Amino acid sequence: MSDVPKTHGWRWWLQWYKASTYLFMMGIGVASLGCHTLSQLRPSLLPSPWATVAFCTFMLSFLWWLWVSFPSLESVRVAPSPHSREAGPLFLSLTVIFVLRWQWDQNWSVALLGPAAALALWFMASEQEIKPFAAAAAWIFAGFAAFQLPWPNPQRFLLVMVVGGLATALQGVFAFFSFYRILRQKLVEAC
Repeated sequence: MSDVPKTHGWRWWLQWYKASTYLFMMGIGVASLGCHTLSQLRPSLLPSPWATVAFCTFMLSFLWWLWVSFPSLESVRVAPSPHSREAGPLFLSLTVIFVLRWQWDQNWSVALLGPAAALALWFMASEQEIKPFAAAAAWIFAGFAAFQLPWPNPQRFLLVMVVGGLATALQGVFAFFSFYRILRQKLVEAC
């Protein structure tokens, strides 16, 4: 780290930290919410102390999301973006996810959650100029793989949330290291 000059103040580093951990924390939040709710519907799956840990993790990730998103997420871009934030498709995919949650007793709701969440993830990550191929594929696969379990549809729906959220968090770890590598390159080139 000695070859990287400290040319930026703490505010810039804080913005970089917020932008580089966005995908990871979003995945942790979705997975912990799904895990906590699934533990209420299927208590034998997760012992009581771990259900409390899942709830506290969700609350911490939600508070983190409020901190990052309010008033706006100022991302540290790796390259100038030719387009502004595509709010319309993101809003549409999030609306579809809420409708699917409302109808989570239906088979089609479980099957469509994966593609709808993958689309929402894609639009959220594109603001950070991240291409979450692996996480999107995991969401889609989890939506259809959940039918292999003989569980009621709401529990399958929540399992898709857990698997997709964990895949998103893992993709966020890789995105963090990618952000860090690009940042080091830019700072070395600035010398």
